[in-house]
Amino acid sequence: PRSSSGASTSSLKGGAMEPAMANRTGSSCIEDRVGGLREPAGYLRKLLLWPEEFREAGNKLGVTWPTGILLHGPPGTGKSLVVKSACEECGATLIGLTPSSVFGAFVGETEKKLREIFLAADELVEQGRSVVLFFDEVDVLCPRRDRSGPFECRLVAQVLTLMDTSVARAAHNRKLGRKTGVLLLVGATSNQNAVDPAIRRPGRMEKEIALGMPDEHDRAEILALYLKRIPLAGDLAAAGGLDRLSKLCSGYTGADLSVLCHEASLAAMERCEGGEGAGEGIAVEMADFEAARAAVRPTAARGETRDAPPVRWSHIAGLHDCKLQLERAVHWPLKHPQAFSRLGLQSFRGALLYGPPGCCKTKLCRAAATEAGVPMIAMSCAEVLSMYVGESEERLRACFARARLSSPSVLFLDEFDAFCSARGAG
Repeated sequence: PRSSSGASTSSLKGGAMEPAMANRTGSSCIEDRVGGLREPAGYLRKLLLWPEEFREAGNKLGVTWPTGILLHGPPGTGKSLVVKSACEECGATLIGLTPSSVFGAFVGETEKKLREIFLAADELVEQGRSVVLFFDEVDVLCPRRDRSGPFECRLVAQVLTLMDTSVARAAHNRKLGRKTGVLLLVGATSNQNAVDPAIRRPGRMEKEIALGMPDEHDRAEILALYLKRIPLAGDLAAAGGLDRLSKLCSGYTGADLSVLCHEASLAAMERCEGGEGAGEGIAVEMADFEAARAAVRPTAARGETRDAPPVRWSHIAGLHDCKLQLERAVHWPLKHPQAFSRLGLQSFRGALLYGPPGCCKTKLCRAAATEAGVPMIAMSCAEVLSMYVGESEERLRACFARARLSSPSVLFLDEFDAFCSARGAG
């Protein structure tokens, strides 16, 4: 699901020294090329087309069109892709600003590059062309000034001045009845709280759109796009095959699904042993995606998950009661959601595994995650506790945030007594 609220900015990757520009008119709508991003795609389309199409109606109603949007979300959710697709469909010129294309080695060089980029955008707008200024990694280009040094403060001040000047220039020309295009500021970031608050105020990047992790329906749309030209066989070729596959890809972003499809194609080639003429009747099966999932982990869980091979219930001897309890807590709510809803049952929120060292507590949790087909995010007290004030809490918040992004998932807190010891024990 996608939500929107607040401020906004845009960003896209630019060249090494010169800003990347594109001016192409797409023959198909954005939804045909970008899966699971209907809300941000539709909003970008409105901001690029409506100011010109409904100019008279907007003037009568006193509408002030938003000048920018801020796209934020985990890496790989399609922030840059949706901006590029919107520009291609609407015939807008895309000018990308990235840290690598803007930062200079000499004093004043960065500010000079910024002025040249904004000047080029202003000239295109005065020619009646729609322009999107896309700030990729806007949290690096415009970090919070209360946590930055003198260089970053000067850079943010320069960007703010250029934004206000370009927006006011376009509004003035439009008020005088001159031929003026649309200037849209778009920013992309994985951490919107690291962006300077002045960037996010009205008149700059005033609209914020969150691109969260794709849900089951969105993943099915994305997989359909990537597998459109790939021959499928077995369960995948049957009706509902992609829906069953999307259920197994919990926590995967659009970029993860792209890599997953690539790995599945390679697995199909390996299965056919790559002999001459092997490509004539080759097709991707569900078993190929199962092999690919072992190599491609979800982005949200990357860096927090333990590098360990999958564990099944059959790999653990005994402990039948523990297996049954974990299966009820983890597997049943995912496998039988309709039954839980019909009976008014709430799924279990957590389970406490206790016992002496070496009794398979960690392995049981990993097996529960594997059998349920969800990622497991594991944290121990050694990875969380820090000598600095507030750092342990920040790490723990980040761990829970990753678990929510890759939901449904299993969050395993090892050595839990170190996290939550009895408060009356001193």
